[in-house]
Amino acid sequence: ANIRKVNYVIVFTFISFLIFLTMMSYYFVREVISPIESLIKAAKNIQESRKADFIPNQSRTEIADLVDSFNEMSMQIIESDRKMKKQLDLLEQANTKIKNTQNQLVQSAKLASLGELVAGIAHELNNPIGFIYSNISHLKEYSQTLFKIIEKGADSPEAMKTAQDEDDFEYIKKDLPKLIQSCEEGANRAKNIVLGLRNFSRADQEESKPFNVNSGLDSTLQLLGGELKNRIEVVKEYHEVPMINANANQLKQVFMNIIANASQAITEGGQIRLRTQFLSDRRVVQIEIEDTGTGIDKDSIEKIFDPFYTTKAVGQGTGLGLSISYGIIKSHGGSINVRSEVGLGTTFTIELPVYRE
Repeated sequence: ANIRKVNYVIVFTFISFLIFLTMMSYYFVREVISPIESLIKAAKNIQESRKADFIPNQSRTEIADLVDSFNEMSMQIIESDRKMKKQLDLLEQANTKIKNTQNQLVQSAKLASLGELVAGIAHELNNPIGFIYSNISHLKEYSQTLFKIIEKGADSPEAMKTAQDEDDFEYIKKDLPKLIQSCEEGANRAKNIVLGLRNFSRADQEESKPFNVNSGLDSTLQLLGGELKNRIEVVKEYHEVPMINANANQLKQVFMNIIANASQAITEGGQIRLRTQFLSDRRVVQIEIEDTGTGIDKDSIEKIFDPFYTTKAVGQGTGLGLSISYGIIKSHGGSINVRSEVGLGTTFTIELPVYRE
């Protein structure tokens, strides 16, 4: 009987313990595990959908504080996300306005540069056109003579021979191809100048392409021919360099601004030296534009790339050329530096990364 009583007590105790354990497990799951699982699920939802996920708070333990904190944090995250998106939209709009303004400034600087070079360009155009015009009178005279010889030749070969001797046909035969060739060269020269002006002045819409700095410098010099001729010696120290990835019109504008400034800094006779080389250790193409002009003082050289800063007289410069050039070089992933000494001259050094597929 005592053993049975002991067995009953043991069984009752064991059953009571199981019931207690089951109740504790249920309580633990409902008050701890379930809220934590809800927190994990809600966090994933926020991460994936970027929307607030509110968790009903039924817990009566410290987990309740955690759930409340999560709900508050969720609302704050979504609100911050909304504000950030709004700020990004505003930044994008501002960036678009800045780009448009920059393009307008670049175009204005181009037209200002052309305005300063108009006299030289007009002279450059006047030379080939004047040469063609002077040759036209000779061409007209030769054509009339040839028609006369042909007409006489229609009557008899002897009359043609006589006309040829009288009108110096042999000289015309030698000189006429030369006149035609010189007219052709003059026309090509004028065409190239006009083409260069059109390419330089048009709005930049083309994308970056492989570009050779040597040919870019040469085409820029062609436009500046009138400004440099008979006054400034241009020395080219070109080396074979790889292509760079660039907007051709923009880089030519940089070359135009720097070389034009160099020519204006040379008051009488002087020299502009152009150097190009490939720095293989840094994989960059280096361009140096050196002049023997008046130079730049230390105070001015610190501000030389600032917008609207100019050392020229009022009405002779906008102060945008070098500032825009700086921006163009930076946008191409390159660098531009200047060193100068008053009375000795100035050197601009440009470095641009080589072209990569």
